[in-house]
Amino acid sequence: MNSKTFFWSPIGVLFFSVTFWAAINVYQNPSTTPKARSLGPLPEFKGPLSHNTILDEAEILFQDQVWGPESFASDDDGFIYTGLMNGSIVRFHKDDPSSSLEVFLDKVTCSGDPDQETRPFGVRVKHGSLYIADPLVGIIKVNLLTKIKKCVLDFYLDTDKRSKGFYNDLDIGSDGSIYYSEVSTKYTYDEYDADGLEAEPNGALFKYDPSTDEIITLIPRLYSANGVQLSKDEDFILVSEITAVRVTRYWLKGPKAGTRDVFCDNLPGFPDNIRATVNGTHFWVGMYTSRFAPFAVFDFLLPHPWVRYLIVKLVNPTMLSVFKGSRPVGLAILLSPDGEIISSYQSHEVFSAVTEANEVDGYLYIGGYETHNVARVRL
Repeated sequence: MNSKTFFWSPIGVLFFSVTFWAAINVYQNPSTTPKARSLGPLPEFKGPLSHNTILDEAEILFQDQVWGPESFASDDDGFIYTGLMNGSIVRFHKDDPSSSLEVFLDKVTCSGDPDQETRPFGVRVKHGSLYIADPLVGIIKVNLLTKIKKCVLDFYLDTDKRSKGFYNDLDIGSDGSIYYSEVSTKYTYDEYDADGLEAEPNGALFKYDPSTDEIITLIPRLYSANGVQLSKDEDFILVSEITAVRVTRYWLKGPKAGTRDVFCDNLPGFPDNIRATVNGTHFWVGMYTSRFAPFAVFDFLLPHPWVRYLIVKLVNPTMLSVFKGSRPVGLAILLSPDGEIISSYQSHEVFSAVTEANEVDGYLYIGGYETHNVARVRL
């Protein structure tokens, strides 16, 4: 088929019509146009990333009893809490998980409306309370004894405090300050796929001071801000950037206070939640999905903004299907105090995505946004 024949063929007409439509749409809405970017070279299964099957051999808990345990938090009594896809918070005891699973909260809601859609993401336990970041509700504080809820930041009431986007993870300072990430200040939870494929710095890291009711933007323009973790001495805070495949550090104290730097770059996957080890000196990072040589779809698409734009507008795929490479590997990495990868826990058969790896009493608990179980491995 020559060029003239192709132009007048049904496929050609469709192709040029879509291209023309996209050009007009971009002209009218330049803010929605992704830009050409590139990441570092694809990592290989070498050194601390050498091929292993540690997560394939993990103990599986609650198969088909839970869906989407995104994050974990443990209290002083040995209970471990996690939020599920149905909007509930469940808990189980570390010493007898199989027979202790129970619903702690049916719904994470501020409005009291039983029909309100909720999806708890990051969870933390501090000062006798469970803190929850929910992209559809806000930030909620729940008394562990009474289960009385307090809406710290309510999407429906605190419209003057928030942007359009959604919260993802959080950590709590010793003074009660809440540090939290917003994946996107441009897109909502339901538009998550578009934000991922646009791959622009629409996210941010914030600090909320309950004593003054003030929100401070610590780092604007982050690439899909996700996991949040304070250092042991609270002199810095880490935040993961999914579509930049890196962890960024923001200094809270000392001579570098108020500045940021790259803690770890060109990661072997898309970093999700960050959690400190029990001694507080090292950091576990769950990988939403992996990116290893020889090929990863997202790395291939990143330099081609027009292709990504058309996918967002016409196909609207899930981020998971777009981010998967030719070797989807369930992966959690351990970072040193200096941000070096020192070990990795991998799954080549059981898991393809890890949102969090969390140490509790000699075990590493593994969660996933869409997994139907909780896994744990002895450390």
